[in-house]
Amino acid sequence: MLMSGAVAVLIATGFVGQYPDALDHLRAGDVVPQVGLLLDRSGSMDWGDAPTACTWFAQQCPSGHIGSIWGWDYCKANCPCDDDMGDCDSNAECKSGYCANNVGAAYGQDPTLDVCRPNPSGTAVTATLNKNEQMKAVLVGCRNERDGILDQWADRINFSVWEFGSTTAMKVPFDSTLAALEAGVMDVPASGSTYMTKGLRDHGKYFNTYFTGANTLGCRPNFLVMLSDGNPNGGASTFDYECTSPVESKYVSANQPWFGSDYLNRHEDLLCSVPGNQDIKTYTIGFGQPGDFSPTNLQNIADYGGGEYFYASDADQLSESFEHIISAIVSRSALFFAPIAIQTESMFSGNFAYTAAFKPQAGGPWRGTLKKHCVVPSITSTGQYDTSVDSCIFISPDGQNLETNPNVMDMWTGVRSVAADIGGAGAVVLRQMGTNQGGVPVTPYWGHRNIVSWRPGTSQYVSVAPSTWTRDDSWSNGCEHARVLNHLHGYTWDANCTNGNPVAAAGWPVGDPVHFAPLLLTYGDCEDTSGAPVAGVCYLVSGMNDGMLHFFDAADGRETTALVPAELWKPNGVNSSPIYEMEDQPNLSFTHRYYVDGGARLYHEDVDGDGHIDAGEKADLVFGLGRGGRAYYRIPVSRLVNGALNATDNPILPLLPEAGTSLAELKDTWAAPWLGKLRKGTDVWRVAVVPSGHEKHLDFPVGVGEVPKAPAPPALDLSNALSVACSGAGGVAEFNGYDSAWCSAFSRPGCIGNGTDPCYDAAGLPQDLAYPIGFDDGVWEAGALRAKFDTFQLDPNDVLRIEDRAGNVVGEFTNNDLGGRWTPWVYGNRLVLHLITDGVDTGDSGYSVHSLEWMPVARSDESGQAPGRISGWTLGRDSHPSVYVLDLDRWNGAPVEAFAKRVSADGVLLRFTNDCEGLDGSRCIDAATSPDLADMVCPISAEVSGYSEAGELRAMYWADECAQIWKAWTPDYGATWKARRMINLNRGRIGVTKDYRKIFRRLDLVQSTCPGQSVVGVYFGTGNIQRPTSKSELADTSITDGQDLIGVVWDLPSAPSTLTEAQLEDITGGTSKTAQEILGDGKYGWRLELKDNERMLRDPLIFDGVAYYKTFEPTVVAEECGGASGIDRVYAVDNCVGAPVVDVNGDGVADASTEREVWTGQTEIGGGLFFFTPRDSPVLVSHADITTRTSAKLNTKKRSRPGLYLWREF
Repeated sequence: MLMSGAVAVLIATGFVGQYPDALDHLRAGDVVPQVGLLLDRSGSMDWGDAPTACTWFAQQCPSGHIGSIWGWDYCKANCPCDDDMGDCDSNAECKSGYCANNVGAAYGQDPTLDVCRPNPSGTAVTATLNKNEQMKAVLVGCRNERDGILDQWADRINFSVWEFGSTTAMKVPFDSTLAALEAGVMDVPASGSTYMTKGLRDHGKYFNTYFTGANTLGCRPNFLVMLSDGNPNGGASTFDYECTSPVESKYVSANQPWFGSDYLNRHEDLLCSVPGNQDIKTYTIGFGQPGDFSPTNLQNIADYGGGEYFYASDADQLSESFEHIISAIVSRSALFFAPIAIQTESMFSGNFAYTAAFKPQAGGPWRGTLKKHCVVPSITSTGQYDTSVDSCIFISPDGQNLETNPNVMDMWTGVRSVAADIGGAGAVVLRQMGTNQGGVPVTPYWGHRNIVSWRPGTSQYVSVAPSTWTRDDSWSNGCEHARVLNHLHGYTWDANCTNGNPVAAAGWPVGDPVHFAPLLLTYGDCEDTSGAPVAGVCYLVSGMNDGMLHFFDAADGRETTALVPAELWKPNGVNSSPIYEMEDQPNLSFTHRYYVDGGARLYHEDVDGDGHIDAGEKADLVFGLGRGGRAYYRIPVSRLVNGALNATDNPILPLLPEAGTSLAELKDTWAAPWLGKLRKGTDVWRVAVVPSGHEKHLDFPVGVGEVPKAPAPPALDLSNALSVACSGAGGVAEFNGYDSAWCSAFSRPGCIGNGTDPCYDAAGLPQDLAYPIGFDDGVWEAGALRAKFDTFQLDPNDVLRIEDRAGNVVGEFTNNDLGGRWTPWVYGNRLVLHLITDGVDTGDSGYSVHSLEWMPVARSDESGQAPGRISGWTLGRDSHPSVYVLDLDRWNGAPVEAFAKRVSADGVLLRFTNDCEGLDGSRCIDAATSPDLADMVCPISAEVSGYSEAGELRAMYWADECAQIWKAWTPDYGATWKARRMINLNRGRIGVTKDYRKIFRRLDLVQSTCPGQSVVGVYFGTGNIQRPTSKSELADTSITDGQDLIGVVWDLPSAPSTLTEAQLEDITGGTSKTAQEILGDGKYGWRLELKDNERMLRDPLIFDGVAYYKTFEPTVVAEECGGASGIDRVYAVDNCVGAPVVDVNGDGVADASTEREVWTGQTEIGGGLFFFTPRDSPVLVSHADITTRTSAKLNTKKRSRPGLYLWREF
């Protein structure tokens, strides 16, 4: 169904085509993965003859043969043949499996050559190939010479080829040609055993010795792809080449090769001569018929190796498996990023600014800091800036003009550097810890910082320290628990596993505030009358991607509290990544892991208007996880004793995506809330207005008809775990590929055991066997597991270790420790039973496994695809983007639930969505009463802009990710509410996502009389913040004209909801019309088309009759291991008509369209516009690029600090 109006727009039931990739916003140029093909050459690969469609391959002679002459294929070596298949020419015989060379000179044949059957003409026929031949066909060419995996990918991947059988050998080195790769594959024989462990060891060692800083780049990811048709049967090896000191030397048995892939994956650096850290991930393919081999071996190798396992029973499936693996590797190998921003969002107190900065790292968590700066020099008695001051963000060369200062000083540490890992709060935290970067830890190790969290459903904060925070809280196993806690406290991700103590201070102790703008809480004057800072009065709040919301004393930068939101610890469907995975970045799925990355706002009822949170005044801090997850939090902050949170004054109030309520629509909570008051009838509420957020599962490419939908997460409660028996159909043994006797295989005292058939307690045969077990039901996977035993009686010298997949020991048990009892919980999707015996038969009965309990969680997002992929998933039908108006005093329930485990939607006063689905009653407004809402089907990630009158909310404006602008308003002081679409800035049937214009930034509102009547001007800009450096945006001119836009739409009651860009005056080439004339021509505002690939990625700012927009245009395509670069611009235009306001070219008149650009720079997007209103100097609007010295001011009017007439209630 098409909407009414001049063009076709969004449809309520979804889009034509799909909503495809909005790439990770830090993504840059694709790198070249380094992939080692590790191919099974064992004798069983010569079996499994089966018909295939690989007719072209079947007609080729083996490696080393020459091509066709006169229609015959002449070969330098024997042509393999089958007596029954007619493989040889009619004049040649098939003897002993080969075509004999008996054709004779009469046929022009070299008598030293054999003759293969000529290539047939006409329709293709099937060709019978064994497994070795099918493998080769899939790699080098099946139906034609160019459809092999190597043909398709050799120009984008650096391949090597190795074989493993009874030995291992390199067939083709890295950096080889396609011809060499194909020849090497063709030369892989089929004989010998299956030495999987040795294959992994030797190929991994080859990576280690081959690559240096001269022949590769540090950002290139490394992979092994192992193909096998059998079970390991030899080749135990020692892995001893990781790059850290002391080097771990690990013996890996022949029948447990997964501990080899674990070595390659677990150690962060295996390429010792290449800068940075490089591990090796392992994918596996099982090839053959069901029952030919145990899939558990290859599944475990992939699981422990950080890859995925695929099964193939024929050539087509084998090709698909390779295609899946290689496609995943290539599409997800852009692991590095454009350094898009060192953000300088700021809060001000007097003449001080607090700036946030971050620094990407090649591996592991990123670094960041906060710094305190003076903003402008003081004013002298002559009324000019003090030119002797050189420490502020802005300095003055002549007393009148201002320039940015790249030598700005951090007032907390005295450091003069804009670097994110020098000075600032990070340096102060190191000082609090009593050490320096990489230094020796000082006791009490976990007492220097006040790091707290909470257990959902309890009533207090808990110190995150080994004595109070257990591995059940951190969802981690054994020594990994200590590593997690040590890292949070500022030490390396390491521990003395005997006592949990840290090993060294980290290179930097705090994380990156990529998107969280710092916020200031003031409980009095932050400085005394002399300008000196006063400690314990003002506190800076900053969320960081180290998993914490930090509170710093604004006087000296001292950290007073760091809060870890409880929802970040466990895989619960709320967070994007649990805390225990923080060190694992970048990886195949994440360029960067986010934790506390949203926006924050302070609600403060400032009764006396002094800007301070005084006793008795209500104050609440509200923040979201942003890209870190699906939650908002409210913290009362009317009191903050010594900067420390306490359960009485500052209880945490989570707002979570509760299943069965409208809050289930909460997605990634990017937007800061709008906070204020709302009247509804005679009642007045304190409210927060938030959108439902960005749907990150739409960021990944998906196939037609396969748009993913994430099911609602199950309640993460160990008391609700599911149970499955060990034996029987569908049991633990069957699921993990073990035979039916496995459950009781170690309960046979006095048995005769051997390496092939181990048992307990075979005399003279000590055992060291590890059995990984897991379980899932096809929808959920295990997030935690534990096992129960029917019988358990071990020799005191024997032990059963309970481990996780990384080898972290959760518990050791002997004697009758576990008889009829459960093991401890193991967190993750694998539990390992590791039996170690001394080989002395004591007559003890061993053990038998009864059952397994597992906690279902959403499948890991490591594959880049959300769980529950279904066909026909449609935006607006299977998701319902919403805008919520929430009562702060009934925020997550009635009454509010502090430290909540479950929440309700009782605090929802209003909700706007396309379909209420019967939730929230009359509080929900949808298409039934406001028909335009049927088209509100795209995610809403931008902040909502509120319009107030007399201090009460009267209207709300927001934009969605399909560049539609919406309005909700009350015509009767809150008794009723309506909603409508103001404008759709796309046109045509919706197709490919990157071709939409999108709005990710807040709309700026101005009460205006520009068009001759009182209106609200809604200022906007489009630009895809998820693909900031892309040059492929807006390529479909049936949807847009190819340019992003900045502009304004006037909110007029007469404007139809079918407005598009066509109803905005195009001022790109300049205009002489007044705003009244624009309206008189049937236009409802103006638009300015940006340059090719230019987009607006920061909030617009309207001040003093001037509209400021900051944009970014990528000019250099991203290179491997480095980001794209580009030009930042600031446009300053008359807010009524978009005309220039600055005489840039110096001709005395601001009239040229090019004079709209008042600044250009190369801050790589950088922070937002800097707006500063000091007490005793002119108002300043600036780009605030402190990376270089340049003119600072964008506004030309030298106006003193504005009076109250500039107050705007938006």
